[in-house]
Amino acid sequence: MGHDPDEPGQCLQQRILGDRADNIERSIEHYNNALKVRTEKDFPEQWAMTQNNLAKAYEDRILGDRADNIERSIEHYNNALKVRTEKDFSEQWAMTQNNLAKSLRRTANSGR
Repeated sequence: MGHDPDEPGQCLQQRILGDRADNIERSIEHYNNALKVRTEKDFPEQWAMTQNNLAKAYEDRILGDRADNIERSIEHYNNALKVRTEKDFSEQWAMTQNNLAKSLRRTANSGR
């Protein structure tokens, strides 16, 4: 079984110890590093999973402009949905749709 490039990002994002904002920033960095290998062309399912995880990290992000973070979250959820189609990955599609809806609701609540 190979190493999951998303694992460091997931661990940092959920980490209890340390500064939460720093942990999220580091998780974003790890997800972006994973996307250098997990390309949409070569590893579409893993790429979509990493896009979904990156979207969640931006949704949780403390640093930066909140509205911009939510916009980036929406962008990454939409990226994941390029692969996670209802036909091919119905369960992941539904989960990503739900996550996207939450981010869109946050955008509506922020007045943007």
